[in-house]
Amino acid sequence: MSVDTKKRELVGNFKNPGAAWARESHRVNDHDFRSDAEGMAIPYGIYDTQANRGFVVGGTSYETPAFAVEALVLWWQGCGRRRYPQTEELLILADCGGGNSARARAWNYHLQHDLCDAYGLTVTVCHYPPGASKWNPIEHHLFSHISHNWAGQPLQSYETVVKYVRATTTTCGLRVTARLGQKHYDKGEEISHAQMGNLLLTPHKTLHPGTTHWLRQECEVVLAQPLSMEKGEFVSLLGPSGCGKSTTLRMVAGFEEPDSGEVWLGDQNVLEVPPHRRGWAWCSRATPSSRI
Repeated sequence: MSVDTKKRELVGNFKNPGAAWARESHRVNDHDFRSDAEGMAIPYGIYDTQANRGFVVGGTSYETPAFAVEALVLWWQGCGRRRYPQTEELLILADCGGGNSARARAWNYHLQHDLCDAYGLTVTVCHYPPGASKWNPIEHHLFSHISHNWAGQPLQSYETVVKYVRATTTTCGLRVTARLGQKHYDKGEEISHAQMGNLLLTPHKTLHPGTTHWLRQECEVVLAQPLSMEKGEFVSLLGPSGCGKSTTLRMVAGFEEPDSGEVWLGDQNVLEVPPHRRGWAWCSRATPSSRI
């Protein structure tokens, strides 16, 4: 997903740059005073690079991290989980400023609680360095077409803004969903060190660690229950994908560290024993699926 905030637009009878064919010209105010406007439209866009689909939420208060994440949540609820029902991970491309700034603690905080934890998603965020935001796909594949669609048309109301965004199409198949977000967001939200410490936030090891990180959902993978296997037994762990079968075996082998409990092999607690000294072999292989 490529995300960004489009240029703020004054809502009212003001001149909009560009040219458009019309039988009569639009008479607009000769000055664009903020006091004469109905308000300010803040279009936050989400562009799905795989499906060539756009999603825009028109904010009416301030561009804040809470607003940016709320737009992502609305996209996931209305489009994302229907289009990608099996996905567990999202990749977000964003610039380093605005509501999705790499330095905004509230951006990471709300991503964790409102998106990752609420919907069981792991989110990787890649921030473009300063001066490189023009390479963000949303700029050329969505925002430029919206500007072209309403060129020369005064945005006299919030409904007009939403209408023009929804009507944006291209010959390459772009379609855009738009909605008006009338929720008020306060500026200057502060996130404490303790709150940041509770986030499951990890810098990316391969991509640039200063501008790329990932957030994973907080969940209990393996339930706290005893499991014992006697010598000579053949034990099969059966369950759906993601229920913790492989995680259980990895904890026994020493490749995962449990949050609580103990792992005994014979008469020895092997939690502190490195994997190569446990005398345990673990192999993962994929087998062709079959119907029974």
